Amino acid sequence: RLQPEKVTIGPGPLCGLPPGLVDELLAVYFTHVHVRSLPLWATSPSLYPSYSLQNIWPIIYKPLFNPHSTPAPLLLSICALASCISPPPPDSSHTPDTLFRMAEKSLETSEGLAGFSIPIIQSLALLSLRQTGNGHKQSAFVYTGRACIGALSMGLNLKPSAFVSQVDLQVRMMQEWSDMQIEVEVRSRTYWNVYILDKILAEETGR
Repeated sequence: RLQPEKVTIGPGPLCGLPPGLVDELLAVYFTHVHVRSLPLWATSPSLYPSYSLQNIWPIIYKPLFNPHSTPAPLLLSICALASCISPPPPDSSHTPDTLFRMAEKSLETSEGLAGFSIPIIQSLALLSLRQTGNGHKQSAFVYTGRACIGALSMGLNLKPSAFVSQVDLQVRMMQEWSDMQIEVEVRSRTYWNVYILDKILAEETGR
């Protein structure tokens, strides 16, 4: 059995990827994936008349996204997913499989050093979508399971009481309050995307 070739994650904010390739894959992601990170049938109002899953916003909070400051696992996971929709040229050394292995390697390193974080959980969810799109639903379920464990361990399912205290609201500066609202938004998006993805894959895999 052939072993997959080893991959190297380059230095710098773009992990050694050509800037042009990153720009192209990010454009693909935000055009074709970001706006519909859940399967089409899951967002149909006719299936959920009381609460449409169309109310679930994309997992990435785009106003804050910057590829030069995005953690490597998340940037590579986005590129790995987007490359399945629009593969790089045949002569490129960054094939969809190579980008996927780079994302996996970066995830393993980051999880080992720092444990779970929101970018790690988002990366796991995006790799789960990547595997689903390639027909590897068992693998996708594993990624989603890891994302769920991370989301629960970080308490993303809990309502942050600090954000609903009127006393705190009155004494905080406006910028601090704005930053806190963004944090709540990011945590909420991440949790609900992971939760719904887990339920969808559980249904599709019979778990």
